[in-house]
Amino acid sequence: MSFGFDNIHDTTTSLFGGITKIHALVWCSIFATLASLIEQWVGLEAKVYIALVCLFLFEFATGVAASLFVRKEKFNSNKLGRIVVKITVYTGLLILFNAFKGQLGIDIFNLSFNFFEWIYYIVLNLLILQLLVSVFENLETLGWKEVGIFVRIFKKKINKFEKEQDPPESTDENTTSQS
Repeated sequence: MSFGFDNIHDTTTSLFGGITKIHALVWCSIFATLASLIEQWVGLEAKVYIALVCLFLFEFATGVAASLFVRKEKFNSNKLGRIVVKITVYTGLLILFNAFKGQLGIDIFNLSFNFFEWIYYIVLNLLILQLLVSVFENLETLGWKEVGIFVRIFKKKINKFEKEQDPPESTDENTTSQS
């Protein structure tokens, strides 16, 4: 039975197309290795990490555009390294907490609790929120006034939370120490 194929070469070419070529195998191997390392070290699927890096780059691009076109600042190449430092530091934090979360879980009454897994996701979510707020601020500066609503709502919630966390200041004069 040939199933419409002339020979084994015709079959493999039809099934696997160009991926049997060494060039394609090398690139696929490189990307598979990177994806595996990102997932193992950073704790995120490669597509999520790529989306995070894209968010960094979008924040950088909108910041540069706001500086150049709205604030009329000159481009300063000394600040170009900031994006590399931000990506490196934030990725380093994710790698650190991912390593901790993988090794330092505890059991309490037969319930598993991993403090570092909790911290990992807090850091990741705060990082994403910080980048989104920065992008929205830059877009608002560039004239997209609609996104400013999100920034104001977020900042209002943060300020409200911070006010609730601050201890009330005492106005009672009897509470001051006398010598």
